[in-house]
Amino acid sequence: MHANQTWTSLAAFLDECSTPEMQNLIAEATLEERPLPNPAQQLSDVKLRLRNQFIDRQLAALMQRLNQPETSETERDELLRQQQELRALKRQPLVPAAAPSGQRADIPVRSNV
Repeated sequence: MHANQTWTSLAAFLDECSTPEMQNLIAEATLEERPLPNPAQQLSDVKLRLRNQFIDRQLAALMQRLNQPETSETERDELLRQQQELRALKRQPLVPAAAPSGQRADIPVRSNV
């Protein structure tokens, strides 16, 4: 929402959350006033964990398709190639997101709101 400049308020953001658990997590995180000892490292760790969980879900879906009896040999070869790519991707470090021109990637862009 920030990047798309559609941020209005925390309440509006919470309304967009798909589950009550997500709403509770965000509400608790925004209400708790405690300093983060190393926010850059913690954010990096969370991003890495989320990326790896996504890759793990993709790998599980590939395995499910690989184990289907109707999967052809050609498709099986392609699925195995994709599996290798995902495993290689998981071993790679995270690359910082590209920032708008002239902006450092680790500094958030501030809106005029």
